Amino acid sequence: MKLGSAALGQYIKKSDPKASTTEGPLNMLIHGEVGSGKTWCARTLEKYGPILFLNLDQRRLSTFKDLPEGLVTEYRFGNTLDDPYSFQAADSLVTTLAAEKGQEWGSIFTDTLTSLGIAAMNDVLEIAGRHGQFPFENDYGPQMSRIEHFVFMISAFPVKHFRVLTAHDNLVKDELTGSFMQTLLVTGQLKKRMPGFFDEVYFAERTGEGDKAKYQWITRQNRQTVARTQIPGLEERIPQDFNFVMEKFKASS
Repeated sequence: MKLGSAALGQYIKKSDPKASTTEGPLNMLIHGEVGSGKTWCARTLEKYGPILFLNLDQRRLSTFKDLPEGLVTEYRFGNTLDDPYSFQAADSLVTTLAAEKGQEWGSIFTDTLTSLGIAAMNDVLEIAGRHGQFPFENDYGPQMSRIEHFVFMISAFPVKHFRVLTAHDNLVKDELTGSFMQTLLVTGQLKKRMPGFFDEVYFAERTGEGDKAKYQWITRQNRQTVARTQIPGLEERIPQDFNFVMEKFKASS
């Protein structure tokens, strides 16, 4: 159905290009290898609560154990990572919470895009009556649509400060150059489309071991990593600290 000009008016919004906010919210995609601090960094959101934590990884975390009681509301979905209804449960919860009146969230943290992809595929296979089997080629299109829909919801979720999504990485070799690139562990073209939902895309890096380990975010793309920042003057490597990012963001606005 084609809409007339009058009906289309409700879909057109004029914005002020000079308007800015020094409080956010900032949409951030943080990706990296296991043990690089992707989830642990959520502890630095303490000043930006209440925090809604969507634990799609199903892991029991110690990330928030020392933070004030009531600051973090954590949800898990299903009984296992392969639960056929975990995606529907997560989708329903986010839709419900986004529409709630009277609840003001400071930040939303979703862990991880990789587990979201598994949940989305389980949903596709369950609806097709093939849960627990290997997916067919034509299952990946519906899976990607579900992932994109969910990421769109959390990237527009009503919060005051931060919307954060974490993702695992996949090391891919360029057959022409022989070099390796850290890319998002997600299906097909979503590797390229996912960063478009976010203002800031950081690669989580750990160097050293044990007490000498150093955790940083890489904020600019290089030959090995996908990264991007829209904060003027932000250093290429910064601490894994949301306070640091917000201070830089406010200073640039």
